[in-house]
Amino acid sequence: MMALRRFENWPELLAAFLAQHRNTSFDWGRFDCALFAADAIHVMTGTDLAEPFRLQYSTAMGARRKLHEFCGGWLEEAMLKICAQHGLEEIPVELAQRGDLLLWLDQEGHPAAGIADGKNGIFAGKYGLAHVPIVRTDRAWKVG
Repeated sequence: MMALRRFENWPELLAAFLAQHRNTSFDWGRFDCALFAADAIHVMTGTDLAEPFRLQYSTAMGARRKLHEFCGGWLEEAMLKICAQHGLEEIPVELAQRGDLLLWLDQEGHPAAGIADGKNGIFAGKYGLAHVPIVRTDRAWKVG
């Protein structure tokens, strides 16, 4: 297993990706939280972490079913499996840096995958990108 490496110009690539999707609405199977995070990492590293389930669902139930087939669980379990497969080391959330992978459980306990950007985590929101203070997120993994 080879750990992911970021391209030399990853900051510019990530900034362009985030600007492009600033107002992109949440859409299961096209622009949901898992695909947003995987797409951001793909832009920075060239590796598609969502390849096992990309374009294979279009609803919340379909996403749940596909992730259950993949790992026997839901988003957090899928993230753990994918991070292990790609050598992403879990780190304390307070040490997350720009471009690192985040997991956030919202007020109702729903999981969301996102990307660290400064002091905030960025997540695919209903009407565009949503920002959550990193200290309020639940888990983090070092990317590259």
